[in-house]
Amino acid sequence: MRTSNKTRKNAKTKSKKGGNTDNQRIQKCKNTFMKTKRKRDLEKIKDLKKTLEKQARSKFKNDKTKLNATLKRIKEFLTPNKSFDKVFEKAETRVYCNPNCEGTILEPGNKLSERYYADYNSNKKLIKLFEEQRKKLFGKKTNVLVDGFYENAPKKYIEEIKKDGAISLCSPVTKIIK
Repeated sequence: MRTSNKTRKNAKTKSKKGGNTDNQRIQKCKNTFMKTKRKRDLEKIKDLKKTLEKQARSKFKNDKTKLNATLKRIKEFLTPNKSFDKVFEKAETRVYCNPNCEGTILEPGNKLSERYYADYNSNKKLIKLFEEQRKKLFGKKTNVLVDGFYENAPKKYIEEIKKDGAISLCSPVTKIIK
């Protein structure tokens, strides 16, 4: 039996009102956590640049040409470019804004995510390495996530990133490096 246009319209309206909560959470994570993290990362890059420039100035204070060449390399190396930013943002989103850790090494299940086979199918050694790494992380378990966060990650780190707006931790982090 065919439904009337009115019924179809109401069904569409209901689905729009209810929405996909995962998509909303992901978008919110991108808008809050990713922006905060990016700002923090840029500050770290700026601090690193200052430190490296200071070291270069003290090391090459008598040789202007070496100093200028070194400062130029530091600037080139630490200046973010758009193509790298896109790749980095995509990877970070997969780690921190991915509620079920889909497409990552921590994706629940019995085997490595299909994404790895698709992305690295020409490199069998790399796939084998990922499979071995996954086996070490999972042991006999099929899930190493607790509410979307890696179960062995430091609690303090999880609390910190949750506070900043992250909805997942899809990376086997076991200690924090600051």
